[in-house]
Amino acid sequence: MTSAKLVGSANKALAILTSFTLDKLERGVSELSRELGLHKATVHHILKDLERWAFVQKDEKTQKYRLGMRLLELGDLVRRNSDLIQNSQPFLDGLSRKTGGTVTLRILEKDSLLVLAKAESVHNLKITYDVGSRLPCNFGASGKLLLAFLPVGEFRRLARMGKIRRLTPRTVVNPRELEQEFERIRRRGYAFSSEQAISGARGVAAPIRDRLGNVVAALGFSMPVSLLPQNKVPEITREVLETAAAISARLGYPPQLNEERMDKGARDDGRRAAAR
Repeated sequence: MTSAKLVGSANKALAILTSFTLDKLERGVSELSRELGLHKATVHHILKDLERWAFVQKDEKTQKYRLGMRLLELGDLVRRNSDLIQNSQPFLDGLSRKTGGTVTLRILEKDSLLVLAKAESVHNLKITYDVGSRLPCNFGASGKLLLAFLPVGEFRRLARMGKIRRLTPRTVVNPRELEQEFERIRRRGYAFSSEQAISGARGVAAPIRDRLGNVVAALGFSMPVSLLPQNKVPEITREVLETAAAISARLGYPPQLNEERMDKGARDDGRRAAAR
């Protein structure tokens, strides 16, 4: 983003705050100045203001800044006030306890997959994600599911922009093949992934809908392949679908499980997984 686009102190402050990422936890005045196209004095002045409000804090050894505790407090307020997260978290916890897998709530936001909430497996061998972390938009079952319910033009835009990334040797990246898979996902109501996002991991995802029927998030289940063999795929798929339907019902959408279609699809997924 260039300085020509950063008009006003608020926009500049927000550009600085959003420049912090998991890969760039600490930022210096000079690098922010270069990256954002702002004068060093401007960046320094804004960082000092943000520091006074505890939005950033300075490391006296490195002379660089990191995000401050005030943002953590505000983030907690957002989570507490989010109907989606509040209504989902007890179900995430329950599904994780019942199945032993890691369960996540994810949305597509700014061309990537954002983890809103999670319930982590208690197993020593497990898949884990950080709340607030971002993943490629086609990451695993949750990514495929949310892409499947996008307008086709929006998916093709993401593909043209190079957002569909190869994550393992088994990742499907061909847009035409993906669009065919999206049709299957919409028809049966869930997505399945076997080592397409993380080698040695499998996952299932089901849509969470609001009262109007819009898909607003994905309920994702992840487990190491060694703990999720072929014969367990149908059982886990049913649990994920039932939990997603329960969350959707809490949001005002009536449950509409097609059990016959779900069972057939889960059996097919199990056979595909076993053949790989």
